[in-house]
Amino acid sequence: MGSPYEGKQISLYTLFHPPVFQGRGTKKNYFEGWYFKMAKQDEVIALIPGISMGSDRHAFIQVISSKEKRS
Repeated sequence: MGSPYEGKQISLYTLFHPPVFQGRGTKKNYFEGWYFKMAKQDEVIALIPGISMGSDRHAFIQVISSKEKRS
């Protein structure tokens, strides 16, 4: 398995700005996601937005709560 950037032109802007969508120009299966964690005294919440580009193209937001003990 090669690099996700193999055969793809990378701009310096996206290289040094990871929050910017990195999959521009990708034609095969691709996944990109981000992880945000917020903590407050007795609770931790994590937000995971992501995008999947393959045969089943979709975007999602997963929320995980320590208080609810579920995602």
